Formats: sequence, structure tokens, C-alpha cells
Amino acid sequence: MSNRDDFFAVPASREPVTLLSVDRAVSELRRGLSVVIGGAGGKAVLVRAAEAATAKSLADFAETARSQPLLAITARRASVLGLSIAPKRGVATLRRTHGSWRAETVRAIADPLCVDTLVEHDRIQVNQGFGPGRPGR
Repeated sequence: MSNRDDFFAVPASREPVTLLSVDRAVSELRRGLSVVIGGAGGKAVLVRAAEAATAKSLADFAETARSQPLLAITARRASVLGLSIAPKRGVATLRRTHGSWRAETVRAIADPLCVDTLVEHDRIQVNQGFGPGRPGR
């Protein structure tokens, strides 16, 4: 019987595996693709960069997710857009109350140079974070 060492797979890089995963996810988002981010308790979210939203990408995203997408923005950004939310820190999630998101609206929400209040304000539900009972949980 030969005396063999047991070998196990190691990453090709010295960087931690989690950092490689984050780098890969960022790269995919920049290319306009969707990324699944896993969380505690086996929960996960499907994300996509809003800056490159098109009507087709939003429709494909909704079909893949099997629900209408939420937009996650900072509470500060929500305040700049004229959406009332308190406190002025943390994450705000935006949900369309009627119909689907328009690509132009999604891109405007993500654009830091856009400081206008939202035209479709009456069709957007704003929530603070992703707490229990909130959309996205």
C-alpha cells in the first residue's frame, strides 16, 4: 500500500474565496447580468444593476424572479428624490403599486445626477429596509 498524501482543492489565488466571489459578482453586475446573493438562513436575493435597465432586462428579471422587482436605494437617495422616509439613514426599498417598472424610471432613480422628484411618486410604495413583513423578505 503506497503512502499517499491527501490533497484538497485550494483557490488559484491567495485572496480569500469570499473576496473572489465579490469581485466576480461586481464584474457580472457591470456587464448587466443578474447575481444571486445568499444570506442567513438560506435566503437569497436576485440583484441587477439599475443603471443599465432596459424594458427587456426588467421583463426578463421579473420572469426569473417570478415577481415584480423591488429597487433598493439608500434612505439618503430616497430623500433626494422627494420620497418621505425616516430616518435618513439605511436602506429604502421601492415597490411599484400598479404595473411594472419603466426602464427610464429605474435608471433615473439610480442616476446620482437626477435630483428631480419622481413623476410616478403616487405609484411607488416606500419601505425602510428589509425587516420582517417588509417586501423583499
